Amino acid sequence: SGWIADTNAVGSAILPEDSYTTIIKFVAGKNATGTVWADDFMLYGRNGSWAGQDWNTQVGVPTGWFYWLPPGGGNDGRLSDGYENTKITDEESYQGKYSLKFENLPGTHDGFVGTKKYLLDASTPSGRVTSNSYDITALKDAKPGDVLRVSVWLKAQNLDPVEMSQIGDQASFGITPIFHNTSGNNEGWGEFWSRDIPLKFPSVTSFDWMQFYVDVPVQEGAKSISVRLHPLGRFKGTIYCDLLEVRKLDLVDVETEEAIPVQYTLFQNYPNPFNPATVISYALPKQSNVSLKIYDILGREVRSLLNSEQAPGMYKVEWDGKNDFGKKVATGTYIYTISTGEFVQSKKMILLK
Repeated sequence: SGWIADTNAVGSAILPEDSYTTIIKFVAGKNATGTVWADDFMLYGRNGSWAGQDWNTQVGVPTGWFYWLPPGGGNDGRLSDGYENTKITDEESYQGKYSLKFENLPGTHDGFVGTKKYLLDASTPSGRVTSNSYDITALKDAKPGDVLRVSVWLKAQNLDPVEMSQIGDQASFGITPIFHNTSGNNEGWGEFWSRDIPLKFPSVTSFDWMQFYVDVPVQEGAKSISVRLHPLGRFKGTIYCDLLEVRKLDLVDVETEEAIPVQYTLFQNYPNPFNPATVISYALPKQSNVSLKIYDILGREVRSLLNSEQAPGMYKVEWDGKNDFGKKVATGTYIYTISTGEFVQSKKMILLK
């Protein structure tokens, strides 16, 4: 036959005691004949309430990660509402062969992938804990008041920059650090502090691999931390995630480290085509004298938008479709060019009236 769901009722399987590892076997009897395929093994419970899920299924969740997807309490046995669009993929990667892919979560439900808990005490062994492409630095000697940096590399496609620019809006993509007052696998979840922190993306429909991060202080009473990669309820588009890392910042880092891009980048303007205005975004990995100019298709300068020294960071500049004399330019194709002395790049844009 075709694919069918074979399931028992919610709550019908009850563990006799707290379980560090639960093994579910799919068994063919000794007299079985024919061929059977099995996919998408799920555990869900609490009669539909929110509950962490741990599936080793089509999404290829790495050991130590769990999924918590819509509608309520995981998917509750449904292969829809975002679950089928969240997976480990070899389509793109920043490091290694795989990345985590979120794509077009439907409706208004959140979806996320989260890590297991990582200890915050002196007994944590030094070194790194690695699972697939995901990497977390052991947080040795992290104390209340210390600042932790949670960073991840992202690649985006088919975004709606207008929606994404509304920081805090439910169409954003965020990082959620969570502090726990428990540490052991059988001690309960123990979540007592968490924040959904939306990330600020450039005003573009797509961008190549970029590193994003949030900084959070260790909370009093925290014994461990976990992290969610978190597309919020009305997120649309595709995000690839790779190389998640949590590390403790030194005092000098806290005082001087900024959100510094790793390379010069000139993004495609948005909207494009446009009328009457458009936004040009760019990234500077270090202090630079930046020139940003608009030319017509014949190479004649139309507008000088910027010519100044700028610190490392992400920037946005709006062009209102006017020339240096304040007059609106004609419909057509224009070239915008950024120059920093060691980096020059140009892109085309179209003004329609």
